[in-house]
Amino acid sequence: MGNVGIFLPKIDGIGGVERVAYILARDLGVDIYTSWARDDLDRYFPGITKHIINVSKNDSKSSILSMIRDFRSLQNTVDLMIYSYPRSIYLSAIRRDIPYLYYLGGIPHHFYLTAQEHKRYLGKKSLMQYADKMIWKEFTRGLDNQRVIANSEMVAAIYQNITGSRVKDMIYPPIDVDQYRFRSSEDYYLSVTRFEAYKRIDWQIEAFRGANEKLVIIGTGPLYGVYSEYIKKHRINNITLLNALPQDELIDYYSRCKAFIFTPYKEHFGMTPLEAMASGKPVISVREGGPLEYVVEGVNGFYFDTVSELQRKICTLSAEKLESMKHECMKTAEKFDTSVFIKKFGELLKEYGD
Repeated sequence: MGNVGIFLPKIDGIGGVERVAYILARDLGVDIYTSWARDDLDRYFPGITKHIINVSKNDSKSSILSMIRDFRSLQNTVDLMIYSYPRSIYLSAIRRDIPYLYYLGGIPHHFYLTAQEHKRYLGKKSLMQYADKMIWKEFTRGLDNQRVIANSEMVAAIYQNITGSRVKDMIYPPIDVDQYRFRSSEDYYLSVTRFEAYKRIDWQIEAFRGANEKLVIIGTGPLYGVYSEYIKKHRINNITLLNALPQDELIDYYSRCKAFIFTPYKEHFGMTPLEAMASGKPVISVREGGPLEYVVEGVNGFYFDTVSELQRKICTLSAEKLESMKHECMKTAEKFDTSVFIKKFGELLKEYGD
């Protein structure tokens, strides 16, 4: 396997794509090429900065045009480039001299949500968003689909529905199972999320507001302040909001919760529920999206369809019942362990990187 890189347009978050890049760098020696990276990444991903190669000529977050310019001038020292962000597909066309793998970690909502769905959770679709989908779809015609890998069955299905083409394979994203631990449950439920409308945090607030149960919500995002003010204004004392935490503190919260709450609208996969399962905690999830691929009703978690049903679950499930699911939760998480991901991805890199 020669020199392998993964391109992230900018690293301003600590989400799923960043986690995948970190594990590829840490375990397979993949370099991370980017136009901009936040300064505190080592706080969340220890040692990641030594793997980062900045291709930008400025220190600010770059636009798509400057990203393309920076990438065009990249010296050809890469034998294989991994793209993950959907729009990275444009770069594969710009630098046809660099072989690629397209690890599809998600597809923009405006590519596949109906106009009504999009308006409800993300606002009215703009003409630019319609054009964006058309351009992306056109670019996929030039892809070698034997080099397209999806990160979930849902993403593979969306890709096929939009493009009419099947992906080569599906590799679930990884979690470091050994990092997580189980501790006896305390008196709170947990949600780890981004504060965005489609995550439906309002469902969680509404369900817990009328219940005698505690909820801790951890995350960042544009609506953090909105929800924080709402909770203060209405004196909802059983819900606590916390900003993003270092990994060791986050793991501690996972280890002590009663169960994990998951409410996003048509989430592509969902890593946080599996992190909860790695901690031996069952997941109470909305019945849609990625969790359908790993949550089994009554075995390692529960489903709900409405806010009232969620409220009923949290009020009636006993601590004994939730703790009895510990081993099944951990067994499920092991299927998504980093070792499984690295084995499968390493085989791909050997196949395409030689």
